[in-house]
Amino acid sequence: GIMPTNRPEKPSLLWLGPQSPLLSHVRAEFDVLQIEEEAHVPLGGPLSFPSFDIPRFLDKAARTGSSPALILVWQPSILREYLGLDDLSIPMASYMDDAHCGFPWQSELAPLFDHVLVDVKETIPFFWKIPTERLHWLPLFCPGDPGFLRRCLPESERPIDVSFVGNMKPEVMPLRVKFFEGLAKVLPASCRFQFGRGSVSEIYPRSKIVINF
Repeated sequence: GIMPTNRPEKPSLLWLGPQSPLLSHVRAEFDVLQIEEEAHVPLGGPLSFPSFDIPRFLDKAARTGSSPALILVWQPSILREYLGLDDLSIPMASYMDDAHCGFPWQSELAPLFDHVLVDVKETIPFFWKIPTERLHWLPLFCPGDPGFLRRCLPESERPIDVSFVGNMKPEVMPLRVKFFEGLAKVLPASCRFQFGRGSVSEIYPRSKIVINF
C-alpha cells in the first residue's frame, strides 16, 4: 500500500482538491500540504475544475526543504491539468470518488498515476488498465475515522428513516433530483427522510437506511 505506518516522523503529502472526509485519515499518516486554488476553469454550463500551479509550488517547496513524499489528487477531471508532471520523482496518487458515476473518464486517467484509490469496492474492475498492485480500496469514512463509529446509534434510536447525502442541483444531477423528488412523494407520511447536502459522517450514523445513488 501507499500509506506508511510505524514511522517516528510523518512524511508530507501534497493534497490537490477540496476539503474532504478523506483528509481525516490522510492526516493520521501524513503532514498535509495544500495549495490554494488558482482559479476555476469553466467547462460549460455549471461545471468547472480547479486549477493548481503545481510546478511553482513544488519548486518553492524544494527551496524550503519541504518537498512532499506523495502527491494525492482528489477526483482528477481534466487530462491537461496533469500533463507534464509524469517526469516528477514524487509519486502521484489519485482518489477516484464515485467511480460508478465518473466511468469511463476515470479509468482513462488512472494510468497517469502511480497509485489509484477508489471509494466503492465494486468499481475496482472498472480500472482494468492498471496493475492490481497500484489499485487500492479506501472507503471515505469508516477506516481512520473512529468518530464515525462512535456516532453510530443503535438502529432503534436512529432519528432518520431514509437518507442520502450528495449534490442535488437539477442542472448537474437531473436524474438524481427527479428520483428523490419522486421517492419523497411515495414515502409514508410518518417516514423521516433527509435528502441533499450535509455531512455524511453526521447524517449516515443516524440513519436506518442509506441510499447510494
